[in-house]
Amino acid sequence: MMLDAARALEPLDLRLARDALLDTFPMAIYFGDSSAVSATEVARVALSCKLPSGIEPRSVDLVLDAIAELLANGYGTAAPRLREALDAVQPDAVIHAVPQQITQACWIALPLSDDDALRTLAGTCIATSREQGAFQALPEALDYLALRELRIGTLNVADVLFTEVLELQGV
Repeated sequence: MMLDAARALEPLDLRLARDALLDTFPMAIYFGDSSAVSATEVARVALSCKLPSGIEPRSVDLVLDAIAELLANGYGTAAPRLREALDAVQPDAVIHAVPQQITQACWIALPLSDDDALRTLAGTCIATSREQGAFQALPEALDYLALRELRIGTLNVADVLFTEVLELQGV
């Protein structure tokens, strides 16, 4: 349904359609085989939903394009777009004020193995989520931070973070 909504929005409001596509990725990924739509299909639609020339992309547009490229064509092709998107989101105060968009930016740092950026973005998301009482993005941000801690070998910190995620999820 989300993909259909994004397609319906495209002729009416391209930016809103692109935002909807970005929000469609987690659904396609998390529901996997039980979803009628694959993440690759969402990526292909996103790649075809381009901004017209002369319209300056927002950081979130670069995130969408990078994730779509990664899922449709793989890391080798997507790496330059991932880097460009990460460079754009790091100083972007607009994204830093929206927890859901910060977690989407974490999607960029993870495949680049940019642990410093991942720590900063996930930490910002955690703080902003708690400040705003926006707890939907909090478990995902904690997961990203925990993955970073696993990658750098700080297992006790990762364990604390994963435990908090489970507690938030009521597990």
